[in-house]
Amino acid sequence: MKNQILLLLFLASCFVAQAQEDWNLSKEQDGIKVYTRRMEGTGFKEIKAVVEVSASLDACVELFKNADAATSWVDRMEEYRNLEVVNDSLWYTYGELEIPWPFNNKDFVAKNTLYNKLDSGMYEITISSMPEYYPEQDGKKRIKHSEGKWIFKQLPNGNVEASHRIFAEANDFLPPWLVNWVVVGSVYKTFDGFREQLKQLP
Repeated sequence: MKNQILLLLFLASCFVAQAQEDWNLSKEQDGIKVYTRRMEGTGFKEIKAVVEVSASLDACVELFKNADAATSWVDRMEEYRNLEVVNDSLWYTYGELEIPWPFNNKDFVAKNTLYNKLDSGMYEITISSMPEYYPEQDGKKRIKHSEGKWIFKQLPNGNVEASHRIFAEANDFLPPWLVNWVVVGSVYKTFDGFREQLKQLP
């Protein structure tokens, strides 16, 4: 009986792992791939994007951490700044996203944590929403829950694979299908902008 229970638990864990990896390709253009998968219990989707860039690992990390440059490559980013830089591996940021009329712009507060995994040839940056860390601003709709991750991985050909996963709940009455459609296009433009910004670096 015990062995049967263990077998059932193992099969269940395999099923969950498989479900978590069920990504669907939503957009592929100019070397950028954007995938989506539905988040259980919500009408919204988690987004993943991947692109290969001709740059170093350090250049990718430095561009990501450059708050002044964010509005130049992140789609719809109206404002972006550091709230607190604790150290090279931990910093808090505030951002405002442009939302077309008649809706208010959205803003967010994030905790960013950089993990050096150079023994595996990569850097990883996790992004967690911290809505209470900074006061809500007039005329802005605060994003209460979002989670994301950036990974910069060294490739054998000397290039870097940049990938990003993000999930955010829209805490308003926007229909999920509209949010999902807009986000896919926005993530694609963000990756295109990231690649172009890297090309401009000395």
